[in-house]
Amino acid sequence: MLPENVRMGLNGETIKCHLAGNSVGGHLATIIASERPDLVRSISLLNATPVWGLGLPGWNAQLPPPVFPRAIGRYLFDQIRDYDTINLYLAQAYSQRGAFDDDLVSKIRSCTEGQGGHAAFASIVWSSPSSALQRVGSFSSLLGRVSCDALLLFGDDDEWCKPAYAKHMMKILEERDLKVPSTQRYLALTNTGHCPNHEAPQAVAYALSKWFLAEKREKSNLQIIDGETAFNEEWANIDMREVENFDDLTLSDKLMVKMLA
Repeated sequence: MLPENVRMGLNGETIKCHLAGNSVGGHLATIIASERPDLVRSISLLNATPVWGLGLPGWNAQLPPPVFPRAIGRYLFDQIRDYDTINLYLAQAYSQRGAFDDDLVSKIRSCTEGQGGHAAFASIVWSSPSSALQRVGSFSSLLGRVSCDALLLFGDDDEWCKPAYAKHMMKILEERDLKVPSTQRYLALTNTGHCPNHEAPQAVAYALSKWFLAEKREKSNLQIIDGETAFNEEWANIDMREVENFDDLTLSDKLMVKMLA
């Protein structure tokens, strides 16, 4: 429904929007920006994941599932929605243990208790990557097709979407061959994991508000931070800094990027 909603201007004209997404939300924002540049003013990618959809054989992921995928989906779904497993995933995703509690675990668990959850999970596991990604071959290629301004906001302590991949993304964005030049910036957050919008909400809100409101977003016109800027979140002090060196990757970093790219 996004394209139709974006078009609802005062006089029916197209209004470009700013898209921001965390994890798979950043993945989806990249797809939309690459496919519909006429609708997107900028994208802000918060620890965006380059991988989504396994494309397992034997089923096209259209519901209802056949017997075998249904059984596998039910077993895996029950394992993943176990309270201990949810706690384990959150402990890996978050840098600060104080940033999530039993209430959040219970809310996540409650989202899995409706009818059809097992079948929906099976569909996600069997789904192929988006048609746009399949067409261009990789998330890196998809990102290289984005023509709007792009802001990366990445937690330093993310064990899944590591800062090394953010640097890889920045190199792709810098090398875009665009008719109209666009800006790309990378802000890093200390003491922050995979979900900066939840673990460092003040820092993220500060950066995004400046980014959204600016007419020109290149560094010479938009100073988002002055050196290193500190934010006192409830569970930790967060330092935000702008990253400008994208070549200092270790051998293990390069191998990880090659596997994901």
